[in-house]
Amino acid sequence: MMKPIFKLDNRFKKKLVAKFASLEAQAGILKDKPHKRALPKSRGHDSLNGKKVRKKSSKHNDGTLGELSERIRKDHKVDYLKRPFDRPKSHDIRDMKKSFFAYMQGKGSKQEAEAALQLVIRNPIWKKMYGRNSAEAKARKGFDWKLVDTAQFFRHIIARVVKPRKRNV
Repeated sequence: MMKPIFKLDNRFKKKLVAKFASLEAQAGILKDKPHKRALPKSRGHDSLNGKKVRKKSSKHNDGTLGELSERIRKDHKVDYLKRPFDRPKSHDIRDMKKSFFAYMQGKGSKQEAEAALQLVIRNPIWKKMYGRNSAEAKARKGFDWKLVDTAQFFRHIIARVVKPRKRNV
């Protein structure tokens, strides 16, 4: 193993940790909207970046996207907000950390940090890492993509980085 060329001063480490801790990030369904019903597969399909999803109807379902998010976490036992962070060495997590540190140092933008966090949450859904649909759901939807039906839920998973105001003490 190679010896480090220089050692960081503890004051620098504390300053960096404090700066990182001052950021607040939020991810999930941050703008709650009514959830629209899905049209039957016989009415055709839409596309989400080349992947098949069902078309949505103009009629509202019972509930909102926020309530759908809660049901997914409870009924499907998929905590799509926490589970991506179980793999801290994943490519998405590493990219997110780089984006956040670049933003903290003034080298990156807030939008890049938000996009990176959003990808951490969305990519496992996109890559179908949460399993398969049941045979019944697959027949009803016409495709096998767990947590995605009309893509309303997927599209409304957003991230936001907030710098809390400094308090005068």
